Parts: sequence; C-alpha cells; structure tokens
Amino acid sequence: MELSFKILKADINDIPEIAGIHENGVADGWSVAALTNELNKSGSIILKAVNREGIICGYITAETVIDEVNIYNIAVREEYRRRGIAAALLREMFAQTVARVYLLEVRESNEPAVALYKSFGFEITGLRKNYYYNPYESAVLMTLTLPRE
Repeated sequence: MELSFKILKADINDIPEIAGIHENGVADGWSVAALTNELNKSGSIILKAVNREGIICGYITAETVIDEVNIYNIAVREEYRRRGIAAALLREMFAQTVARVYLLEVRESNEPAVALYKSFGFEITGLRKNYYYNPYESAVLMTLTLPRE
C-alpha cells in the first residue's frame, strides 16, 4: 500500500504528537519541553511528515549555526517506516537550509539509518562511545561537506 504524505513546518500545536512518536518505539526521544524549546530557538527547524488522515508520521529537527546544520532527530513512527518518509524529510530540510556542512549522530546499530545517510553523501567521521542510553550504545558521527561555490 502506497503512503501519501506531505512535508510541512511543524508548529507549537504539533509538539505533543511529535513527542509521542518517541513513546511508540523510538529510543532517546525528546520531551515536549525540549521540542518546544527547540522550536522557539533562532536557526532551528522542525519539519513534519503528515499523511492524508492528518497523522504526523515522522519529523526532523535541525539547527543552523553559521554555515553548519546539526541534524538532531529524524524519527518515523514504526508503522510508517521504509516508505521514504525519512528521505523526504532530509530532502526538504536540505531545501530549507543553506549550509556547507551537515552533521549528525546515529546509533551504531541503526544500519538502515546509516545506509540512508550514506545515500545522501554523508560519511562516517567518528564514534562516541556509550553516547546513547536505553540501551547504552555508541554513536556514529556522520558529516556531509558540500563544495564551496
């Protein structure tokens, strides 16, 4: 079954539903307070993927600092995974940001995410031992550096 969704900027009313994505199978999620704080920060962007029924299927949070974008979260509800939502969120985040360097961290065991990021040109640039908890796990650091114009 094909999933139809659109990518939109999230607003304050979306935060409880976005935070709820983490309560349903996504480890290390951000709280409503943390997401609200992120939404209100200058340079931050939170995008949501919304299906035809109005359900937020996934989201991405990122922050621009000078010529870098730090990607903090990409999460998709378990029942909507492997349908192109994470890739669509990444593409729209790239379209809405202007940066030379994109940085992110991902659980070492999250092979599908690592493969997705590599497909966008990200390279593994480091490892943070025991960075994540619940369960403890190392973070793979990934970087995408765009050529200077």
